[in-house]
Amino acid sequence: MALKQASLPGHHDLPNGFTDGLLDVVYFILRSCLWIVLRPRTKPIDSEMVLITGSGGALGRLSALEFSNHGAELVLWDINGETNEETAKLVRA
Repeated sequence: MALKQASLPGHHDLPNGFTDGLLDVVYFILRSCLWIVLRPRTKPIDSEMVLITGSGGALGRLSALEFSNHGAELVLWDINGETNEETAKLVRA
């Protein structure tokens, strides 16, 4: 028993996979439109207090610099006081 491939009625000349690709395009367009309407709102952080733990490490230092660039007041905390102070100096500069 041979299996028949399903196709759209009246569209027998479409190449295989065309309808799947078309559905993907429509899906991405609809998703993009919804994202524009329902995108998350951001909150301004200027003058907000931000606690950064592990501020002596790479991610903590990058976070501290980024938050300070946006005007947040920082509380830096790290188990290594020397690297924590280095981060504080970078933030103050």
